[in-house]
Order: sequence, then structure tokens, then C-alpha cells
Amino acid sequence: IDSYQPLYAADTVMRLASFDGDADRLVHYFPSMDTGQLVLIDGDKFAALVCMYLIQCLRQAAINPTIGVVQTAYSNGASTEFLQNMPGVVVAISYTGVKHLEKQATQFDVGIYWEPNGHGTVLFSEQLIEFISELLSQSDNLNKDQVVALNKVLLLSRLVNQTVGDAISDLLLAEYILLDLKYDLREWSKIYQEMPSF
Repeated sequence: IDSYQPLYAADTVMRLASFDGDADRLVHYFPSMDTGQLVLIDGDKFAALVCMYLIQCLRQAAINPTIGVVQTAYSNGASTEFLQNMPGVVVAISYTGVKHLEKQATQFDVGIYWEPNGHGTVLFSEQLIEFISELLSQSDNLNKDQVVALNKVLLLSRLVNQTVGDAISDLLLAEYILLDLKYDLREWSKIYQEMPSF
């Protein structure tokens, strides 16, 4: 026991995640250095992170597809407010259940849906993917930042499982975005402050 070395340095935020039994739901969490309690990052925060990142990429690419985030009545009001304040984002409220969220998400070029329980994904319309591919085939007309951003969107469209909620691909999606943004879980958890639930 004297030779025990902590897995993380004292100032490092542990990166923890859990799947449910059939690996279609994902939550992240970490122990707070201030309180020692676990800080949960749920599906609402996942949708917010993905939306925030995609808006950044699409803005850099100088294209304006329709972007919608579909939530349920169980979503935290702070997440809804955070998303409504993002330029160009439509927030839709759906009945609980993935079949209902997915139906509404297909109405957008980029449809993001997550239930607070960690079940969700991102849908990209075929028209948007074709449009981006066409732009990239004529990349002489684009600047370097646009090419990089368009390729990021294409990469994300291939990384997520658009057929069904898939915690493994969602984990890879989160890790990719966090790495690109240089965020740890603490920074992710602070993108908005949840309203208390009673």
C-alpha cells in the first residue's frame, strides 16, 4: 500500500462514464474536488455540448443548415434556456420515448435529441451531407478553416450511430468533442447551471 500511486494527479478531473445494460444510454460523471460528491453529466448536457460544438463548426464552415434539439418534459429548464439562446437553434419538446424524439429530429438538417437519462443521438439529413460533400469537392473555393470545419461535420456524421442510440459511439463522440474543445468534464459540466428539481 505504501507504493500506491493515484491514477490521476490531484488537479486532474477524473473522466468517468457508465452505460446501461444494453449500451444505449450513457452518462458521464466525476468526483468534485471541492465537495467530494459525484457530479453527473446527463443527456441534457450531452445535447448542449453537441449542439454548441456543431454550431461552432457550421459557423466556421459558413453554412446555415436548420438545427433542432428535441427534448422531453423531463429535461432541465436550464438546458432548454441554454439551447434557446443559441443562434439558429430550434428547441422542440416531444413526448417521452426515442421514437417520438427521433420523429421530430428528422425535421431538421441537424437533429439532436437526448433524453436526460442519456439516451440519444444526432441525425444529419442526407441533403446536408450531400451539400457538404459537394462543397468539399470544390474546395478550391473554400478557405482552410472552412475545409477543416466541413470535414469535422462529416466526421461527426460518420461517428454517431444515426439508426439507434448507441452509448459506445456517443462516448467516442463526447471524447472527440472534448478533445477538440480542450474541455475536461468539469468544464463541460459548467456550460450551464441546472435548475433544482423538486
